[in-house]
Amino acid sequence: MAASVGDFSTAEIRNVGLVLIHSRQDRRKGLILTCVMGGVTLALLLGTGFTLVGTYLIEKLHQVDEGVSEVTKNVLVYMAGIPFIDAVTGFHAGILLQHKHSVIVLGGAIGEVVVQLVLVLGLLQSNLSTASPILIPVIAAYSGYLTKFTVVLVGYHCVIHSKVLQEKAEKPVPIRKMLYFVWPMLLIRMIQMISRPIINILVARNDAKLGFGVQGLAILSLVYPIPRMFFATLTEIRTINPVFSKATASHKAYTTREQTYFTLGCLLIVVLISFHFLYFPDSPQTIMHFVMGVDWDIAELCVIPLWISSFISFAVAFRAHFSGWLMTQKKTKFIAPSGAVRLGVIVAVLFILPLFNIHGAELGIAALLSGFMSEAIMVGLGALAVILTNRWKGNYILTLQVKQTTRKLAEEENAIQGGSTPEEKMKSTATAFQKQYDQRELVHRERLNQLEQTAECHV
Repeated sequence: MAASVGDFSTAEIRNVGLVLIHSRQDRRKGLILTCVMGGVTLALLLGTGFTLVGTYLIEKLHQVDEGVSEVTKNVLVYMAGIPFIDAVTGFHAGILLQHKHSVIVLGGAIGEVVVQLVLVLGLLQSNLSTASPILIPVIAAYSGYLTKFTVVLVGYHCVIHSKVLQEKAEKPVPIRKMLYFVWPMLLIRMIQMISRPIINILVARNDAKLGFGVQGLAILSLVYPIPRMFFATLTEIRTINPVFSKATASHKAYTTREQTYFTLGCLLIVVLISFHFLYFPDSPQTIMHFVMGVDWDIAELCVIPLWISSFISFAVAFRAHFSGWLMTQKKTKFIAPSGAVRLGVIVAVLFILPLFNIHGAELGIAALLSGFMSEAIMVGLGALAVILTNRWKGNYILTLQVKQTTRKLAEEENAIQGGSTPEEKMKSTATAFQKQYDQRELVHRERLNQLEQTAECHV
């Protein structure tokens, strides 16, 4: 619960550092927003741990006894500070990624895992494993997050803060604009969080009506992590466009076509690996039996859901590609409708497919795949809407320029007709024709540049 709440409120703050922070002044504003969001999350977790709200959420909804409920609420209180630390870390990690210092971010992530693993193994050998075993994961979690926090912050101050960022940018970014940028992604994150519980509840109720028991829900829970191992890396494609669409001293500005080829290449690699593991004879059963530790009979029932889930990678790759482009254009509001459509499609599929005798884990994975596909389509339509809007604005500006040019030419012709001598009239006429030619040439070149940009966006 602590991880879910923290992930919802702080995961997308990294994109603020990735796209909007271009000066130390912007960084201070973004840090204020980050601290506020982290503080709200901290307050929510403390409120859950100390009030009756936590008792209801843990003891009533999850149907556990009072002792387990009290231990869980204590852990929520202990873990309340982690989302705050993670938010500040993610914000500075975004700035590092913007300037292509991903090695520092990777070092922080590796340090987190190593420290947590070493501490867990060490604390299991101490008296704490018998006196208060619940504190072991809490101490390990704080140590890991603080290690990543230290690596990222030190790296930021060494390579970015005073060496790259200016004190003020040409166009400062207000906090209001940061909120306007991040709220659609927070909405999408929230809907993604509630999608899986909705699928679990409706699949369980459908199986209960048919007398299937909890087997379908158990298989669904086993299958969920497997496709995520393959498509999780594809979600990071959305960081490519904001970083590499601008020319820097180290590289040129990569076009949309080149970034599309990169996305397709990453997708091809992931699809080849996942299809090899999931479609090779007896490979899915082997993974479920040896990796997940289930019986071979249960592993056999996981094969079809795993086959269905292998197509999620296509939706994730294209969603990430279009989302990255919209982030670069600072048009994240066009991402927001995809969340509502995703939720609606999932619920609709969960009610429609049982009519065709599809139940259990197959029903849940099919609903999840439909949600991903609909979300990717809506994000793609949002990107298309931005392209068409930019084209319309460009045509409108060109029309205004043509009208202004025509009006100036008419004024110059009137001035020519008012000339006193034939020589002056000829000279004024030549000057007017030259200006007319220059103006038309300028409009023509601007029109060609806009058509080239539009064609590139379409590609």
